[in-house]
Amino acid sequence: MENLEIKELCKEIINFYTQEQENECIPKEVQEKISNLRLQKILFFLYGYYWKENKKEITDISFEAWQYGPVNREVYYFEDYKYNEIDTEKVTNYEFNKKYNKESFEKILNHLGQFSTIRLVNASHQTDPWLKTHNSQIIDNKLIKKWFEEHVPEIKY
Repeated sequence: MENLEIKELCKEIINFYTQEQENECIPKEVQEKISNLRLQKILFFLYGYYWKENKKEITDISFEAWQYGPVNREVYYFEDYKYNEIDTEKVTNYEFNKKYNKESFEKILNHLGQFSTIRLVNASHQTDPWLKTHNSQIIDNKLIKKWFEEHVPEIKY
């Protein structure tokens, strides 16, 4: 079953980073593209940080333990990009979904944006939720929430 809420969240993440680059006057042809791998890691950390800050899920989502860290299978097949860069032209110019705490959402994405994709992958490999889940198995969201509550410091700005 398709979860439109997850797709909307992904589009908002992509739109946020695209807009950040446009605000910095970076020409479209040299803007950093977002790979599905990067989107997956941002989504995982966004889920955990958002829970820690707001004590509610940003969306109903599940992650599986894959080789390169937590992955949402539906997002992996998002617009059929799989392991390719995402065509931001198709998914940008979204109005922000008011159900999210915008300040928290932007603070978390700003924080995560400073890390390379490989650093996000490596960081995801240090989390108990990924370490304690067998390959291709679903990671228990309770484990994610507990780990972020107990082991991740708050983002300060």
